[in-house]
Amino acid sequence: MKKRASSHLEMVMAFLFFIGFTTFIFAFVKPYPPTSLTGAVVSGLENSLKKKAETNLSQIFIKIDPLPPGCNEINLDRKTFYTLSNSLVKKIKQNGKFEKIKSGIDSPPNLQIKDDSPGGQEEHLIAFISPEFKQNNLQNCFSLDPAYITFGSIYEKEILSNKSLHDMKKKYYSDYKNLKKELKIPESNDFSITSPDFPEINMERKIPESVEVYSKEIVVEILNSKGEIINPRMIIKVW
Repeated sequence: MKKRASSHLEMVMAFLFFIGFTTFIFAFVKPYPPTSLTGAVVSGLENSLKKKAETNLSQIFIKIDPLPPGCNEINLDRKTFYTLSNSLVKKIKQNGKFEKIKSGIDSPPNLQIKDDSPGGQEEHLIAFISPEFKQNNLQNCFSLDPAYITFGSIYEKEILSNKSLHDMKKKYYSDYKNLKKELKIPESNDFSITSPDFPEINMERKIPESVEVYSKEIVVEILNSKGEIINPRMIIKVW
């Protein structure tokens, strides 16, 4: 009996020693480098940022010969788009410049365009389709004969939304705690997102002097409501 009791005591002592040693390792020795954890958080923030602020953009070139004056409706048929949401259409002029014309999406897949010029000649258009744009409802549009229309290839991509980034900036200063949750930032960390090329979307707070800061610089594509795409540098910091 004494031998069995001694054996049990040894097992209990060994277990307690293991727990104590493990606690010591994680509390004081820290077998993981702190910067690797912060680096993982910053990479996660980059992914969460893109996921939260990304929108869809489809582009298609359209030749119409001739383009009648007034409001016309183009059936986009069964062409594949991310989403037939809102549109922005620009006319390609002979000097290579672009002229925005009124457009809208009515009962998808119908694209409406309204050109106030006299019309009656060949025109080359580029249509941008994205939730980033404002929706317009044009009136008294006539279906355009498909024989007049030649479509180019469709170009599709996911891109950061200027509007979403500005909404995120507002939340950064008004509801920081919940924004951290949405971006999957641990409670023990803080973050900032700034851009030297596009300071309008800067989200930053004071960084304590005693903390270690992990940062990453990326180049992103941002779409605005004018159909313009900019490529600013963005700096993500976590501490």
